[in-house]
Amino acid sequence: MAKFNSNQKPKFFWQGVLILLPVAVLAIVSLISLRQDERAAEQDARSRAAENVQSLARAMRSTVDDELHRFLTLQNVWMSGLRLAAHPAVSGTFPDAGLKTDIEKWERDYPGFRLADLATPEGEILVDGRQIAPAEISAVPTPPKWFRELSPEQRKFWEDLRSAAANRDGATKIKNRQEAYLSTRPPGDARQAAYYATYTPEQILSGQAALATESGISFQDIACHQLLTTTNAELSFLILNSVWNQVFASPSFVAPTLLDLTETLTNRSSTVVQEKARWMRQMWNAESHARGWLATLRALPELQNWNQQRTWSHWTRNSTGKGLAIFTPCTFDRMGSDSEGVPFSGKGYEIWFVPHKVMEAIVAKALSENRSLIPSYARVAMKIDDEAWPVSGFAGPAKDEPLLGTATQQFGNNREWHAVNFELQFYLTSREQMLSAERRRARLFAALIIGAVFAALAGLVTARRAFQRQLHLNEMKSNFVSSGTTRSDGIMP
Repeated sequence: MAKFNSNQKPKFFWQGVLILLPVAVLAIVSLISLRQDERAAEQDARSRAAENVQSLARAMRSTVDDELHRFLTLQNVWMSGLRLAAHPAVSGTFPDAGLKTDIEKWERDYPGFRLADLATPEGEILVDGRQIAPAEISAVPTPPKWFRELSPEQRKFWEDLRSAAANRDGATKIKNRQEAYLSTRPPGDARQAAYYATYTPEQILSGQAALATESGISFQDIACHQLLTTTNAELSFLILNSVWNQVFASPSFVAPTLLDLTETLTNRSSTVVQEKARWMRQMWNAESHARGWLATLRALPELQNWNQQRTWSHWTRNSTGKGLAIFTPCTFDRMGSDSEGVPFSGKGYEIWFVPHKVMEAIVAKALSENRSLIPSYARVAMKIDDEAWPVSGFAGPAKDEPLLGTATQQFGNNREWHAVNFELQFYLTSREQMLSAERRRARLFAALIIGAVFAALAGLVTARRAFQRQLHLNEMKSNFVSSGTTRSDGIMP
């Protein structure tokens, strides 16, 4: 029969394993769970960012629509009123109290802007690029169609008539040469030119239709210039009205000179005339601004893709800055004709202009009002009509920043159709910031796990010490019992 080995000491190993194993398993499972939670939190943050960029685009569309409509309405009312205020035959106060109040409120909402300095009149062009409004101005005068179509005989008689009128050869001689020219039966404008050649400046300016001379400069421009440069010239209603017609109704490259001459005569004029001249200058500057923007738009191939149901937009630039042109399709009829007599009628566009800095302020306002939709860990990038849009306070992405979400929308001028395409993008700027809440929670749980591990280790140490102490006591007890038995054996008989 086997004997139990009483000298074999118990070991602490398996007790230590049983103490540490649950804690180790709990720690490992917890760390794996925290890692999975971090991945889930990152995916959730990315999903929220993708949803937020869609919400921001919709919110911006609403805000920009309202503010764009507000600006374009004020601009339109201002330009209509300015045109009337500049006309010599129109009296009244401009701007009226209502418009003034609306403008002041808009300027308070957009500090640093003056509507009067920004307002640009509406443009009108046909699909073939011909410009209706503001009226086109040729850089170099060219002989008109009526003069180019004169026969050699008619042209000789015309030159004789012009020479006699210029040299003031006497009424009879001028009359005879006029009749000789008219006897060749020149048509239309060529016939009317024979009468204009003999009229006084006052008679020419009292007529309604402008007519170009053989050089391309109109009879009205020449007559107006003559009256403005005569000795002791004064700004009569006839002269002021003529300046209006030549500067706005039938402008040419002479128009700036006529306007300059008018302003030099205002010192001897009434307050009303001075104000008219001031409004004319402001109107002229606004129309010149529009002409500069239209110049780059008239050759666009998109003009040919006319669709009554489609509004669209395009960036344009002139010498003073950049602007957004919003095209509204329409059909023109009975709008006069160009220098070649081709009617201004048919398919075309009304074009509304928004200065770039106004557009930038409107977009910045929309972003600021909806800032809560922009995550703290995201950076906003924007494109308007495929053009990168630098908005103050919302810098574009760096090259290595991952995309979180994209949204495309349209805004316009609060009409039935929206014309302007824009795109919003969120880029991740800081993964640490995106996961900051999750990592705070992870650190808390990690601290608890580490605390549990240290507690288990402390328990392990305490248990081992207790185990060792118990072994020592057992050994002492065994030794004591052994020594007592030995002494008993020695004294027995």
